[in-house]
Amino acid sequence: MSIIKTIICKGLGYLLHVVLEQVLHKPTTPETAQTQHPESPQTQKKTNAPRGLRNNNPLNIRHNKDTFQGEITGTDKAFKTFSCMPYGYRAAFVILHTYLLRGENTIAKIVTRWAPPIENDTENYIAFVERHTGIPRHKELTTSDGADYILIMSAMSFMENGVNADISEIKAGFNLQSKIKLFNT
Repeated sequence: MSIIKTIICKGLGYLLHVVLEQVLHKPTTPETAQTQHPESPQTQKKTNAPRGLRNNNPLNIRHNKDTFQGEITGTDKAFKTFSCMPYGYRAAFVILHTYLLRGENTIAKIVTRWAPPIENDTENYIAFVERHTGIPRHKELTTSDGADYILIMSAMSFMENGVNADISEIKAGFNLQSKIKLFNT
């Protein structure tokens, strides 16, 4: 794994640990590395974790013809697997940007496309995202509404996995893409 991917996937705390380890010449075994780095992808992939978290795919993106940055070959036959959670969020932001270009630019339109009524309780999903974010379901979003998209991503991740998302991972995924901005530039 390159140093950039290592920083993205394991965080700056891991990088600091590696630097300190080199300065102090105190090697770390794989066993102590996992206890010292609970945020590492290896420790996230517990068998009892929700599928989206095991796959580092918090919005449960299905296999399709698209290949995203950070996508790896996994064992899940239905859903994509990513090397770390920020890449899973990045892929979801890329998809939501595509929705935006197609006019699916409100919570109601996004969720209806993401979780269609034929296989989901879409109205409940929309209501949850609206309640969780405080963003009205029919507010029209633009490419400059990155802060709103981050909140929407957090709510959708909760709906998909049943646990609160790590906002730092969402922000890391947001920062890996360039289409949706935090404000007009």
